[in-house]
Amino acid sequence: MSTAVTRTSAQQNKVIAHEFYARISEGDIDGALALMSRDATWWLPGDPSTMPVAGLYTKDEITQLIRRMTLNVRGRLISTVTGMVAEGDKVALEVETTGELHNGRSYHDQYHTLMRISDGEIREIREYHDTQHTYAVAEIVTGYGYSESAIVRIVIAECALVVLYLFPPTSVLAAIVMTGYLGGAVAAHLRIADTGRAVIPLVVGILAWGGLYLRDSRIRQLIPFRRSA
Repeated sequence: MSTAVTRTSAQQNKVIAHEFYARISEGDIDGALALMSRDATWWLPGDPSTMPVAGLYTKDEITQLIRRMTLNVRGRLISTVTGMVAEGDKVALEVETTGELHNGRSYHDQYHTLMRISDGEIREIREYHDTQHTYAVAEIVTGYGYSESAIVRIVIAECALVVLYLFPPTSVLAAIVMTGYLGGAVAAHLRIADTGRAVIPLVVGILAWGGLYLRDSRIRQLIPFRRSA
């Protein structure tokens, strides 16, 4: 009797594990996360000091990680379960995930996931894969090679420059600093072959200096446009 119950439980766990990845492929991130218990953990291998996404995550933390990944993917991440074995409260899966990044690159990897499931909820997920996969995930999450904390500081600096630009006594200084800032933005986009978005900071820079040229006579004297005789 106990053997039959164990087999039934293992089969149910396989259904839950398969449904988890099916929901992710459908873009139903909330539905997939709902299959995890509130105290669930998700472990990704690697050294966090060299690979930003490595480490042990709580459910809230992995939720933020997955959402950042989906923001950098065009369409959906398609996760296909290619193999699965269950015993007791553990389910071992072979998974293949593909997706297209906004910068035109393709994401494709095959890896192994071990889930611990009890009482109809996923309690623990451990992923096992090569370092190339970890770097690929890091690229999706960080997008342009900057950590999340660095992005926050960059946004704060951008807002400060906008305020200085709008204040006439400091507008020229802000435009000069902004030129360097926007040049870095162009380089960040081109580094990952995101040529479409690289045009945006270039246009912003032209508009910033164009606005100054029209409203500040000092700029017009410094850069005069002369008609040919």
